[in-house]
Amino acid sequence: LFVGFVDGLVEQVDHEAAADVPALLEQTSRADGTQTVGDVLTGLVGQIREKIEIASIARLEREGQGIVGGYQQHDQKKGAIVAIESDRDPAELQEFAKRLCMHIVFSMPTAFSRDEIPAEVCEKEQRILREQLTEDPKMAGKPAQVMEKILEWKLSAFFKQSVLGEQEWALPDSDR
Repeated sequence: LFVGFVDGLVEQVDHEAAADVPALLEQTSRADGTQTVGDVLTGLVGQIREKIEIASIARLEREGQGIVGGYQQHDQKKGAIVAIESDRDPAELQEFAKRLCMHIVFSMPTAFSRDEIPAEVCEKEQRILREQLTEDPKMAGKPAQVMEKILEWKLSAFFKQSVLGEQEWALPDSDR
């Protein structure tokens, strides 16, 4: 019952834009057609006797030509959604979107580009790396410029792990 409700909710948000949760709850349910989404939710809560609340809603849209595509892991615990703007064949884009989302679910980047990582996160990572280098007995006596180069290398490894645009492709080469 719950999964059916959530599937209907996804359809609702996809087809009936709502500004926020209260507006969504007032909409006529696409799945039911006679009740509001709020009434359907209340009925579900009564049936399964679990408190369920919709905390927030979001829609991913694109401008112009392209697609919105995604991937959900078989255990339905992780997934990703992307919007791709392109004039290429939609079927080709859907397949690429699925593979890209599979990569995202596997690699779990925190940003699309370095610019999207907050400065305080970068500064904290630099502090941690600098402390590690300072405490490493192998680094004792190394010139300051060498230490800075090693710090840069380690920081770039952090970005390679955290930034989608810098990650190695997680799928086999044949899936590129």
